[in-house]
Amino acid sequence: MGFEAEKKLFAGPFEKTQMVRHGMHLGIKWAVCIGGMAYGANGYVQIPKEHPWAKVACYDDVPIDAHGGLTYGWKEFHPVPLPEGMENVPNLFTEEWAKKMSKAYEDVDGWVGFDTAHYGDAPMSQEERAANGISPMDSMVWASFQRTGPFERSWTINEVAVECIDMCEQVDRNWNWKEEEEAGGAGNSD
Repeated sequence: MGFEAEKKLFAGPFEKTQMVRHGMHLGIKWAVCIGGMAYGANGYVQIPKEHPWAKVACYDDVPIDAHGGLTYGWKEFHPVPLPEGMENVPNLFTEEWAKKMSKAYEDVDGWVGFDTAHYGDAPMSQEERAANGISPMDSMVWASFQRTGPFERSWTINEVAVECIDMCEQVDRNWNWKEEEEAGGAGNSD
Protein backbone atom coordinates (compact mmCIF):
# COMPACT_ATOMS: atom_id res chain seq x y z
CA MET A 1 0.00 0.00 0.00
CA GLY A 2 1.39 3.43 -0.94
CA PHE A 3 1.78 6.44 1.35
CA GLU A 4 -1.29 8.24 -0.07
CA ALA A 5 -3.48 5.15 0.43
CA GLU A 6 -2.14 4.63 3.97
CA LYS A 7 -2.93 8.26 4.86
CA LYS A 8 -6.62 7.54 4.34
CA LEU A 9 -6.43 5.08 7.27
CA PHE A 10 -5.37 7.95 9.53
CA ALA A 11 -8.64 9.88 9.84
CA GLY A 12 -8.13 12.96 11.92
CA PRO A 13 -7.02 16.58 11.68
CA PHE A 14 -5.21 16.05 8.41
CA GLU A 15 -7.61 17.08 5.65
CA LYS A 16 -6.30 20.65 5.52
CA THR A 17 -2.68 19.88 6.28
CA GLN A 18 0.11 18.06 4.52
CA MET A 19 0.88 14.76 6.26
CA VAL A 20 4.57 13.98 5.78
CA ARG A 21 5.11 11.02 8.10
CA HIS A 22 2.89 8.60 9.99
CA GLY A 23 3.03 5.26 11.70
CA MET A 24 1.92 3.09 14.57
CA HIS A 25 3.89 2.52 17.77
CA LEU A 26 2.71 0.17 20.53
CA GLY A 27 -0.62 -0.05 18.69
CA ILE A 28 -1.11 3.74 18.80
CA LYS A 29 -1.32 5.81 15.61
CA TRP A 30 0.89 8.88 15.18
CA ALA A 31 1.36 11.44 12.42
CA VAL A 32 3.51 14.43 11.49
CA CYS A 33 1.87 17.20 9.46
CA ILE A 34 2.91 20.62 8.26
CA GLY A 35 1.26 23.18 10.48
CA GLY A 36 -0.59 26.42 9.96
CA MET A 37 1.05 29.00 7.72
CA ALA A 38 3.41 26.16 6.68
CA TYR A 39 5.69 27.32 9.50
CA GLY A 40 6.80 23.95 10.77
CA ALA A 41 5.66 20.47 11.67
CA ASN A 42 2.95 19.43 14.11
CA GLY A 43 2.95 16.04 15.84
CA TYR A 44 -0.17 14.03 16.68
CA VAL A 45 -1.16 10.79 18.40
CA GLN A 46 -4.57 9.15 18.48
CA ILE A 47 -5.72 8.18 21.95
CA PRO A 48 -7.69 4.93 21.59
CA LYS A 49 -11.38 5.11 22.55
CA GLU A 50 -10.83 2.52 25.31
CA HIS A 51 -8.11 4.57 27.00
CA PRO A 52 -9.04 6.47 30.19
CA TRP A 53 -7.69 9.70 28.68
CA ALA A 54 -10.24 9.47 25.86
CA LYS A 55 -12.95 10.07 28.45
CA VAL A 56 -11.71 13.41 29.82
CA ALA A 57 -13.75 16.47 28.89
CA CYS A 58 -10.96 18.38 27.19
CA TYR A 59 -7.55 17.71 25.67
CA ASP A 60 -6.13 20.23 28.18
CA ASP A 61 -6.70 17.52 30.83
CA VAL A 62 -4.70 14.84 28.96
CA PRO A 63 -1.39 14.54 30.88
CA ILE A 64 0.89 14.06 27.86
CA ASP A 65 4.24 15.81 28.07
CA ALA A 66 4.98 17.25 24.61
CA HIS A 67 6.98 20.21 23.33
CA GLY A 68 5.07 23.34 24.33
CA GLY A 69 2.20 21.23 25.69
CA LEU A 70 -0.75 19.91 23.75
CA THR A 71 -2.23 22.50 21.40
CA TYR A 72 -4.76 20.37 19.50
CA GLY A 73 -7.59 18.07 20.55
CA TRP A 74 -11.21 17.95 21.59
CA LYS A 75 -12.64 20.69 23.74
CA GLU A 76 -16.01 21.83 25.03
CA PHE A 77 -16.63 25.58 25.00
CA HIS A 78 -19.01 27.51 27.25
CA PRO A 79 -20.55 30.95 26.91
CA VAL A 80 -18.61 33.69 28.66
CA PRO A 81 -20.69 36.30 30.49
CA LEU A 82 -19.60 39.91 30.28
CA PRO A 83 -18.22 41.49 33.44
CA GLU A 84 -20.54 43.70 35.46
CA GLY A 85 -20.84 47.18 33.99
CA MET A 86 -20.26 46.03 30.40
CA GLU A 87 -23.87 45.17 29.53
CA ASN A 88 -23.81 47.59 26.57
CA VAL A 89 -20.84 45.85 24.92
CA PRO A 90 -21.71 43.16 22.37
CA ASN A 91 -20.88 39.72 23.75
CA LEU A 92 -19.26 37.53 21.10
CA PHE A 93 -18.98 34.54 23.44
CA THR A 94 -22.65 33.54 23.45
CA GLU A 95 -24.34 30.16 23.76
CA GLU A 96 -24.43 29.98 19.94
CA TRP A 97 -20.68 30.66 19.76
CA ALA A 98 -20.00 27.99 22.41
CA LYS A 99 -22.02 25.37 20.49
CA LYS A 100 -20.29 26.22 17.21
CA MET A 101 -16.80 26.07 18.74
CA SER A 102 -17.55 22.85 20.66
CA LYS A 103 -18.77 21.21 17.45
CA ALA A 104 -15.58 22.25 15.62
CA TYR A 105 -13.44 20.67 18.32
CA GLU A 106 -15.45 17.48 18.98
CA ASP A 107 -14.82 15.65 15.71
CA VAL A 108 -11.11 14.97 16.18
CA ASP A 109 -11.52 11.21 16.71
CA GLY A 110 -9.22 11.09 19.75
CA TRP A 111 -6.27 12.89 18.11
CA VAL A 112 -4.19 15.24 20.25
CA GLY A 113 -1.13 17.12 19.13
CA PHE A 114 1.54 19.73 19.60
CA ASP A 115 3.09 22.33 17.33
CA THR A 116 6.60 23.66 16.73
CA ALA A 117 5.67 27.32 16.50
CA HIS A 118 6.40 28.36 20.08
CA TYR A 119 8.69 31.14 21.24
CA GLY A 120 12.20 29.99 20.44
CA ASP A 121 11.13 27.64 17.63
CA ALA A 122 12.58 28.60 14.27
CA PRO A 123 10.74 27.96 11.01
CA MET A 124 11.67 24.65 9.40
CA SER A 125 14.70 25.18 7.19
CA GLN A 126 14.27 25.35 3.45
CA GLU A 127 16.63 22.36 3.15
CA GLU A 128 14.51 20.25 5.53
CA ARG A 129 11.39 21.24 3.63
CA ALA A 130 12.91 20.21 0.29
CA ALA A 131 14.23 16.91 1.68
CA ASN A 132 10.70 15.97 2.81
CA GLY A 133 8.76 17.08 -0.26
CA ILE A 134 7.35 20.17 1.45
CA SER A 135 6.94 23.24 -0.72
CA PRO A 136 9.39 26.02 0.13
CA MET A 137 8.26 28.86 2.31
CA ASP A 138 7.79 32.07 0.35
CA SER A 139 11.05 34.06 0.49
CA MET A 140 9.33 37.17 1.87
CA VAL A 141 7.65 35.15 4.64
CA TRP A 142 10.93 33.34 5.33
CA ALA A 143 12.79 36.65 5.61
CA SER A 144 10.19 38.06 8.02
CA PHE A 145 10.47 34.98 10.28
CA GLN A 146 14.26 35.23 10.27
CA ARG A 147 14.00 38.71 11.80
CA THR A 148 11.72 37.71 14.67
CA GLY A 149 14.19 35.54 16.71
CA PRO A 150 15.79 34.66 19.02
CA PHE A 151 15.47 31.11 17.76
CA GLU A 152 16.77 28.17 19.73
CA ARG A 153 15.63 25.26 17.59
CA SER A 154 14.53 24.45 14.08
CA TRP A 155 12.66 21.15 14.25
CA THR A 156 13.23 18.43 11.68
CA ILE A 157 10.54 15.97 10.60
CA ASN A 158 12.52 13.17 12.30
CA GLU A 159 12.63 15.08 15.61
CA VAL A 160 8.86 15.64 15.51
CA ALA A 161 8.35 11.93 14.72
CA VAL A 162 10.51 10.98 17.74
CA GLU A 163 8.37 13.27 19.93
CA CYS A 164 5.24 11.51 18.55
CA ILE A 165 6.69 8.12 19.42
CA ASP A 166 7.44 9.38 22.94
CA MET A 167 3.81 10.51 23.19
CA CYS A 168 2.68 7.01 22.10
CA GLU A 169 4.83 5.55 24.90
CA GLN A 170 3.21 7.90 27.42
CA VAL A 171 -0.26 6.79 26.26
CA ASP A 172 0.81 3.14 26.51
CA ARG A 173 2.39 3.53 29.98
CA ASN A 174 -0.84 5.04 31.25
CA TRP A 175 -3.23 2.71 29.45
CA ASN A 176 -4.70 1.18 32.61
CA TRP A 177 -3.31 3.69 35.04
CA LYS A 178 -6.40 3.93 37.26
CA GLU A 179 -7.10 0.20 37.58
CA GLU A 180 -3.42 -0.69 37.97
CA GLU A 181 -2.82 2.10 40.46
CA GLU A 182 -5.54 0.61 42.68
CA ALA A 183 -3.96 -2.86 42.25
CA GLY A 184 -0.45 -1.52 42.90
CA GLY A 185 0.81 -2.05 39.30
CA ALA A 186 3.09 0.19 37.29
CA GLY A 187 1.41 0.46 33.86
CA ASN A 188 0.94 -1.43 30.64
CA SER A 189 4.08 -3.37 29.78
CA ASP A 190 3.04 -4.65 26.32
